[in-house]
Amino acid sequence: MADCSLPRLHFGRTDTGKVAQWLGDQRDYHDTTIDSHRNRHRPKRPNSVHVRPDDVAYDWENEYYGRRLRPVISSKPATNSRALVGWQSLPAHFHALAHLPVSEQLAWVGIMEPTKCYHRPERLSSWPSLSGDCTSFDDEKFDEKDEKTSIEEHYNLHPSFVTTHDQLLALQAPHPVPSIPGERYWKSLWYHYMTVYKTLMLFALVTNVAILAALSLARPSFSYPDAATATGANLLASVLMRQEHVINILYHLTCALPRQTPLTLRRFAAKLAYNNGGIHAGAAMSGLIWYISYAVLLSRHFHGTTGATMAVSGVTATIVVLLAALIALSHPSTRRRYHNFWELSHRYGGWTAIALVWSQMVIVTVADARAAGQSVGRALLHLPLFYFLIVITCCLLYPWLRIKRLTVNAEYFSAHATQLRFTDRSLSTSRGVRLARNPFRENHGFATIPKSRSSMLLDPEKGYSILVSNAGDFTNGLIHRPPRHIWLRGAPTIGIMRLATLFRPIVIVATGSGIGPCLSLLNVKRGHAMRVIWSARCPELTFGHGIIEKVLKADGKAAIVDTQQVGCAKVDLVSLAFAMVKDIRAEAVMVISNPKVTRDVVYGMEMRGIAAFGAVFDS
Repeated sequence: MADCSLPRLHFGRTDTGKVAQWLGDQRDYHDTTIDSHRNRHRPKRPNSVHVRPDDVAYDWENEYYGRRLRPVISSKPATNSRALVGWQSLPAHFHALAHLPVSEQLAWVGIMEPTKCYHRPERLSSWPSLSGDCTSFDDEKFDEKDEKTSIEEHYNLHPSFVTTHDQLLALQAPHPVPSIPGERYWKSLWYHYMTVYKTLMLFALVTNVAILAALSLARPSFSYPDAATATGANLLASVLMRQEHVINILYHLTCALPRQTPLTLRRFAAKLAYNNGGIHAGAAMSGLIWYISYAVLLSRHFHGTTGATMAVSGVTATIVVLLAALIALSHPSTRRRYHNFWELSHRYGGWTAIALVWSQMVIVTVADARAAGQSVGRALLHLPLFYFLIVITCCLLYPWLRIKRLTVNAEYFSAHATQLRFTDRSLSTSRGVRLARNPFRENHGFATIPKSRSSMLLDPEKGYSILVSNAGDFTNGLIHRPPRHIWLRGAPTIGIMRLATLFRPIVIVATGSGIGPCLSLLNVKRGHAMRVIWSARCPELTFGHGIIEKVLKADGKAAIVDTQQVGCAKVDLVSLAFAMVKDIRAEAVMVISNPKVTRDVVYGMEMRGIAAFGAVFDS
């Protein structure tokens, strides 16, 4: 048997005799594969063969090795290991090699590249951007023309496996979308202004205002301690709706409903679970109203020393301004436009407000205790606000008690996406974590992708991954300047995709990197009856073939739409989702996308009587 290993030469030396001998040996060694433990379980790529030099480090290597794509040589089916092709197809291979970057050509004739092409330089401030089938050296820069060229070459070399426009029309043809029954204007008005989130917020606000009005009119003895108790209760409710374990309990209780529960009840419980932010917002606004009434009553009935009165007045005015500013900055339009500023103000402004409430409570309690002739400790123990503030403070401190600095391995997909891998723990499906380079300055939530059961059998090591898309300064830095370590704060929180287990069958709609949260379910619940619609720009080039393979393993008939080929204007996700719902008689639709697409798809399904769930983007 011929020796099929490539000639290994040192950098800067070329032995043409060995190269010629190796090429000649291929006449007697047709389509030979070298099987190794490392490549045995590597996912197969349809309609392509990956040919690579023996010692070049690729994406399965250790940290920061996945910065370039593997060369694709022909359209033969891939084997489960590295493939060395036969003599009959060598001319086609040489033609393909001629289109590869110089670094790939040198590696194939035996000239190994310098180590810095594969290892992350210690002092390199950023990775060069990379796209397509090219390999960038440290001094090369990314150009949009290169990306366009690589996309065109990709479509020329490989038959497209994504859903075409004709196939999309064929999917929609059996079940055309009916018009919205009833008066469309009133239905649209009701949907946009009376969502479950806004209903819960309005319910909390109206209930508190009614109680305040009733107490003010029915109880002449209504005093500032009563208003302080109501203020503390609302602030506590607002904070609890953002506490990780409280959110997890809400999801666990909802997902514990039996399968035989009527769909209407399951739908209502699911809506309440993931719209808990409405209680958070409503309680916060109610807390401000109660505190204003507390300030008015305090100014009338508080009798302390001159210094205590001045201190209480100054602290009260500061708290009112802080609470009002926090609520105003939390308006959706302001939060989206100035997200970083909103996050910092919400965090440090909230901490400051709670600290001032503590100080005000102590000053007022000391003055009242002296006037009543009792000890300060006994007076505090009789205040409900004291216990509310203890719980609130514990909730604020808890995430910082669980802060960790984790080692992260980045697998580069493209200039638009990367995957971060962690090995600190194993997570169940649909969990989210909050990451930051600087935990005191930022806090970003990401959905995790747990390992599948087959992966756990092959590799029992703990771990999970996160799919990151280029959607801002922080994510752009993760893609082009991947950190060696990153901070994780708080406990993992259950996300909206967990509610998909309540419905069977279910249709999942995702766009772009929204497939990441969906993979948290697809990877673990592959036996769950579902259909998947994923619309993205160049999904294979942007996110890699491994992501596509996971989607197809969960749903072999998944509609993977490439908007680069089909065009965004021709992709009607509402029609596709409706057709799939009718085709498999799905109980619900789950949407993971940007705010506009989420709103359009959820509205289109709900107005036609189909349960639909999408993120509310309130954090």
